[in-house]
Amino acid sequence: QVLNYDTVEFIEDFALNAKKTESGFNITTLSGTVFNAHKLIFSSGIKDIMPDIPGFSDCWGISIIHCPYCHGFENKGKKTAIYASIPRALHLAPLIKNLTGNLTLIIKNMTDLKEDEIQILKNNQVKFIVADITSIEHDLGNLTSIGFSNGEKHSFEALYASLPFEQHSQLPQELGCTFTDDGYIDVTPFQETSIKGVYACGDNSNMLRSVANAVNTGNFTGAKVNADLANEQFK
Repeated sequence: QVLNYDTVEFIEDFALNAKKTESGFNITTLSGTVFNAHKLIFSSGIKDIMPDIPGFSDCWGISIIHCPYCHGFENKGKKTAIYASIPRALHLAPLIKNLTGNLTLIIKNMTDLKEDEIQILKNNQVKFIVADITSIEHDLGNLTSIGFSNGEKHSFEALYASLPFEQHSQLPQELGCTFTDDGYIDVTPFQETSIKGVYACGDNSNMLRSVANAVNTGNFTGAKVNADLANEQFK
């Protein structure tokens, strides 16, 4: 455990704001404490924004899922639907069709699909429901059926949904860090943000949302910060 090192301390507090200083950064917390640092690492993660659909959040991470690589094997062979923007749905369709022979694409308007895209989906026996989702029925988070704006209800066992998200912490934005078009903190291959001395790792700066990837980028960030501090002092 890292607490075996006498240089490590965990502090339970809430960071309210961050400021750049001549020597580094100041972080002010809810308790009124001000911390000074030469470098900052944000591993603050992101927060999914749930749609206002009854039953949706109850199933999130159980039977309403976001990634076939994270949840696909556990839902292999199930009657499955995709609820996402057209580009995202077309990205997910072949990955999920590889896991189940019963796949339905839920979209708002067929005109959003090109003719060749429709033909490829039909060639692979992907079905369509053109309507909005209005309700989710489930048993302790396990999806049983989906209600639609056209009054229909269809049974499903799994639903892949692509949700918008927001950053857990607004401090990177407050400091002036730049973000990607998708809303992630923009970092270099060395996990450096656009603000010198500020680094980011994990879900806040990478679309590969897994513990393994978060640990990997966190480990790399720690090594990079250590090297930068050592080189700056070696004068």
